Parts: sequence; C-alpha cells; structure tokens
Amino acid sequence: MIAKNGSDKISKIVFYDELDPNAFKSGIIVFEGKYYSKLDKILQDFDGIVIADIHTHPIGCSTQQSDSDRNHPMCRLKGHIAFIAPNYASNLLLMPKDCSAYLYEGSFQWKTLVNESFPLNITLL
Repeated sequence: MIAKNGSDKISKIVFYDELDPNAFKSGIIVFEGKYYSKLDKILQDFDGIVIADIHTHPIGCSTQQSDSDRNHPMCRLKGHIAFIAPNYASNLLLMPKDCSAYLYEGSFQWKTLVNESFPLNITLL
C-alpha cells in the first residue's frame, strides 16, 4: 500500500505478484529481493512511499503474527504497518475489525495496534 510522499493516505496498491511473478507459487509469500528494484521504480515514478502491506492467513487460523511474519517483515522501515486478514480473505466482505495490524518499530520489534492507537484512518471505498 503506497502513499504519496508526505501523506498517510493510501492511494496506490501494488500486489506482490506484480513485482515477483513467483511470489505465491509455494503457498506462502516468498518474495525475492531482486524484485524490490521494480518497487523502487514504481515508488520513484509515483513519488510514493510504502506505508503498509497486507497478507492473509489460512482458513481457521488466527490473524496473530507468526514467527515468520515477525522475523521477515516485507518492509523494514520504522512506522511500516503490516495487516493480516483471516481465511485467505475469502469472505465476500472483509471487515477491518476482522484483521490484525502491527506497527514495525525496527530491529524486528512490533507493536500490536488497536483502534485507540491506530496511526492511520483507513477508508474502504
């Protein structure tokens, strides 16, 4: 999820497999570092910054961060937000309250976000 530099409004979304065509082939997200250059180009052309990412967890599993989620952030910048959606986001209508959100604080430290401490105002259109 990308915002224009200086904004916290998500105005562009880039999917993992738009950057790395093999990102979903194994059943989990495996993103090869060489594809970050494509993201860098998109960010440069859009004058944007990545502020959040979203991924899903399997049906019946919680939206709590897994060890893999904690140890392999998609973006290692302080302030980045990772959203986790349940049930492979397969529900017809996905409600934000059903997702979990985590704030990256650097050095593989995360803060669980709750409504009272949430730094972004997300509007679904």
